[in-house]
Amino acid sequence: FDFTNILLCNIVPIKIYTNIKKDKKDLISDNKNKSGIYKWTNTMNNEFYIGSSINLSKRLNQYLNKEFLLKNGNSKIYKALLKYEYKNFKLEILEYCDKDLLISREQYFFNKKDKIY
Repeated sequence: FDFTNILLCNIVPIKIYTNIKKDKKDLISDNKNKSGIYKWTNTMNNEFYIGSSINLSKRLNQYLNKEFLLKNGNSKIYKALLKYEYKNFKLEILEYCDKDLLISREQYFFNKKDKIY
């Protein structure tokens, strides 16, 4: 029995964005001047990526810029967003936290379940 799946499933996100294109303005403004942990989930295959940023709105705006993804395309999550398109992803803000705690909090979520992307 794999308890890590249960542990990750029990995490209640602070915010969930299911229509990335439609929610872009809210996504950026909701997370302005905030640091925290986020999770991209491919809704077609349930693969996911967990990341962190000291400036969530800036980081998320990079994900929403196709030119940025193409230019910096070595990342698996970038490739997945380009391949499957935003309509097949949801974005969850798992936690807001102080920038000094980001690495330890991100590690906490990694320990719950290995990231796929």
